[in-house]
Amino acid sequence: AIKCVKDNIESTASVDAALERLNIVVPEFDMPPGGLNIRHEIDMLGQEERLHEHKRAAASAFILANGLNRIVYSGGRNPKIGIITLGKSYLDVRQALEDIGIDEAAANRIGVRLFKVGCPWPLDLHHIAGFARGLDTVVVVEEKRSLIEVQLRESLYGTATQPVIIGKKDERGDWLFPAKGALDPNEIAIALGERIVRTIGPSEEISARVAKLRQFQAMLTEATDIGSRTPFFCSGCPHNSSTKVPDGSIAAAGIGCHFMALWMDRNTVGFTAMGGEGAQWVGQAPFSKREHIFQNLGDGTYNHSGTLAIRFALSSNANITYKILYNDAVAMTGGQPHEGGLTVDMIARQVRAEGVDRIAIVTDEPDKYAGKAEFPAGATIHHRDDLDLVQRELRDV
Repeated sequence: AIKCVKDNIESTASVDAALERLNIVVPEFDMPPGGLNIRHEIDMLGQEERLHEHKRAAASAFILANGLNRIVYSGGRNPKIGIITLGKSYLDVRQALEDIGIDEAAANRIGVRLFKVGCPWPLDLHHIAGFARGLDTVVVVEEKRSLIEVQLRESLYGTATQPVIIGKKDERGDWLFPAKGALDPNEIAIALGERIVRTIGPSEEISARVAKLRQFQAMLTEATDIGSRTPFFCSGCPHNSSTKVPDGSIAAAGIGCHFMALWMDRNTVGFTAMGGEGAQWVGQAPFSKREHIFQNLGDGTYNHSGTLAIRFALSSNANITYKILYNDAVAMTGGQPHEGGLTVDMIARQVRAEGVDRIAIVTDEPDKYAGKAEFPAGATIHHRDDLDLVQRELRDV
């Protein structure tokens, strides 16, 4: 998977991907009969046994043999505090340590050990034992929910040299690195600086740098935006017209570029998982005084899994009008045509087969379908200029 964040999405770098740079080690491992692959002759309980007793152990052996997890700063002769992190958070931690004046030499002098995780699950216990040896405190810096922290606690709890482990929360149960939103290098630097000073003893330099960072953070909270640049549709995009709804109506947002309608004055609300567009209304409708909503559904999502949500709405008799936003492109991932090559009339025939009765096609070129497409009986074709009238009719069906 590729994780794209605003901090570096527009940056570039040259990477030498020559195969000779790789040296993948296949470790010695006692394989179960038939190897690690799924075996059709083994029942579900046997598959579960292979997963926990063989596959996970094999993964740990591979991680260890190839050094995917490693100590970056040893902490010198008398390490006291360890920091364990991974992925983008590792770069944030490096920036944070630099901001409080700690490079490798300083870390080894004052007893700060830094551990970089390359494979967060399963966390190799051999690596973890070596990292935690001799430490009084371990600080886990990871985004969102705890994945490393819970494995650390599981593997180190009850050991003779069990360190204090903090991450999402500190010893008092106060939030340290929240699971919500994104981690900020300045906040990481403040938290690490205060914890390092508490563990190793007073440091005028670290304390002064932490105080300066707190001033910067306070300035950011007091800053006011003098202008905003709200994302908008590309010039000529049909979503610019098709996401509008009549007065008194609301539309539910879906996955796709049309999600941006949430940030516009379009009476568009909520969000849902890809392919679940409209399913949320099925659950809400019995408890709402609102009788009808529109649901935006991109053609790519429709082709992916959106038809299931339509089927669900039909079986539940939900009063909902699906607006299938057809532009024959998966604009969020490159603008390529969506898989399957569905055309407007094919979609119309599909939803009719599912049980949709009233179907209206709205286009800026109604004439292009004359005699060239096979729409189901009763389907009507309208010019885009009539979108508001069509929607008013459909919401009253």
